[in-house]
Amino acid sequence: MSADNGIYILATTTKDGNEKEFRVAHCQAIKNIEGGTLGDAYMVLLFGSSEVFTDKTLAMAEALKLEQQVIKNCEILEHGVLMIEKEFVFPDLTMDEANKIIDDYFGSTR
Repeated sequence: MSADNGIYILATTTKDGNEKEFRVAHCQAIKNIEGGTLGDAYMVLLFGSSEVFTDKTLAMAEALKLEQQVIKNCEILEHGVLMIEKEFVFPDLTMDEANKIIDDYFGSTR
């Protein structure tokens, strides 16, 4: 069975469109962030509580620190540390809104 997890650095465009911002999280099933409204909801659930970095080097340092915590806890880290670059602004959804989108899509089976 696959762990299908990793430490991911999500790079998105700032609201003014001039720079990048970076969020770091230990996630499973990262492919769920693809695809419209449902993907946006997953993106918010996975990265919405992450610190926002404006410096790629600081984001990478945070990712490596998180990687060491995972390894120290003897957890499997299947995909290691990966950067995901998106050419759009991070979705403007609250955690509650993201959960509602996912609940509406899947019903009560989640």
